[in-house]
Amino acid sequence: MKYLFALFVIGIIGLFVLSGCTQSNPIVGGDVDEYGCKASAGYSWCELKEKCLRTWEEPCEGMPPVACSAMTETEAFEIAKASECGDNFKCSCPEGYRQEGGTCNPECYYATPQCGAPSIQCSQFLTCNEGTKTYWIDLTLEKEGCSPACVIDVEKKTAEINWRCTGLII
Repeated sequence: MKYLFALFVIGIIGLFVLSGCTQSNPIVGGDVDEYGCKASAGYSWCELKEKCLRTWEEPCEGMPPVACSAMTETEAFEIAKASECGDNFKCSCPEGYRQEGGTCNPECYYATPQCGAPSIQCSQFLTCNEGTKTYWIDLTLEKEGCSPACVIDVEKKTAEINWRCTGLII
């Protein structure tokens, strides 16, 4: 009875492991998939492709690069500055500092007498959307009901404003 239960559990685990593969036939060592990934004997095409796509342990000729690694953050900011987005990037200051342009001044800077604490450069954030191959930077531009962002296309090396408007004006 224990033997049957163990086989049942192993079978269920095996089904979960193989459920993502559409083709599970073992391939011959040295075979190459559509991206030029060389196979090891015993791997299925599905297992090979997942290994190649997820870990990049074996470089694949012709394999598309990860979108945002094709452009540095500095390049993205330069493209954005040269576009309609301009230099209108939102940035954040640490607690106890107030933003003034691209600078963060300590709160005591605005007091009388002023303190001698140094001002610092504020941090600008950009995020990458791998699916659309774009960088997104929040902007300081204002339009009622909107939250604008500069969208940088990694492949085309262009940028434009996405106003992200809700349509609801209060």
